[in-house]
Amino acid sequence: PVYDTFDEIEHIFHKDSDTTYLINFWATWCKPCVEELPYLEKINKEYADQKVKVLLVSMDFKKLAEHRLAPYIKKHNIESDVYLLADGRTSKWIDRVSSKWDGAIPYSIVYKKNERKEFGIVDKYEDVDNIVKSFLDNS
Repeated sequence: PVYDTFDEIEHIFHKDSDTTYLINFWATWCKPCVEELPYLEKINKEYADQKVKVLLVSMDFKKLAEHRLAPYIKKHNIESDVYLLADGRTSKWIDRVSSKWDGAIPYSIVYKKNERKEFGIVDKYEDVDNIVKSFLDNS
């Protein structure tokens, strides 16, 4: 789905369930973003039978969605849910995501209810896996 404003997508940051959500801000033009996507996809697959949901929020330009984002998702077999956030006014909504985030991508938030961890670039799968596991261990 394509969201023109942050207001339309904000609900994904406030789900009050026993599911652990991993939300990642990324773009196809961002080299560190695409380098860590395989780790996030692996989380999606490894935890498919548990209450873990990976949501990828693309910051790609809306006009490139059909010719760049969609083919990228298909070519790389991305199975996580992908949302295109076409609201380029990040200064208006970034603090609603996190007061810690400076706007650089990739940026991820893992949360369940009131528990939350945030991080930037991930160097290896185990880093993400350990964060997700910590949420499941606290269940």
